[in-house]
Amino acid sequence: MARKRELLNFYHNLLKAQNRADQMNRENPKKLASELDEIARSVIARWYGSYEPLIYRRQSGLYDVFRVQRNGTFIKVMFNADWISGSHRADNTTIYENSFKNGYHGGASQGDGHPEPGVPYWRTPVGIYSEWGHPAYRSFSPFEQMREEMTQYAHTFKQDAQRKFETTVLNPLWRSLNGVLRK
Repeated sequence: MARKRELLNFYHNLLKAQNRADQMNRENPKKLASELDEIARSVIARWYGSYEPLIYRRQSGLYDVFRVQRNGTFIKVMFNADWISGSHRADNTTIYENSFKNGYHGGASQGDGHPEPGVPYWRTPVGIYSEWGHPAYRSFSPFEQMREEMTQYAHTFKQDAQRKFETTVLNPLWRSLNGVLRK
């Protein structure tokens, strides 16, 4: 009779473990996607905060360059120049490459008489923009920073999820199974 009770207890604990695992499988991807989106927004905010333009008003279009999508347990982070919003003197691909990928705050990389083709320079004088001025300010690459921070966070998140799974699902189940096997 005691053996039957132990087996029923184990079966009950197995069902509880399955429910906990299912719940974690539903909650973890939602939380991870939300955190990755927040990391991306934080990186863009820090990039914008690293330089205050004196002449032009920002459009904040880099907030639109990324999307975090979740489909069940699959999470995808995407980047696309076409998603940049706002009205700019440069096309979206130039903004994506110069600002998002390479960290420059404005500037043009090419044009007649460019002093260093490939390196963004600001145009001068203000309003006329007929001469090449100074190289554009470069802080850090939002793309590289996002990739680094998201990778690090996802790794830590995975480790934490595995620990939580062990402590809330596997360990109680193992203790219950041990009770059955000892008798």
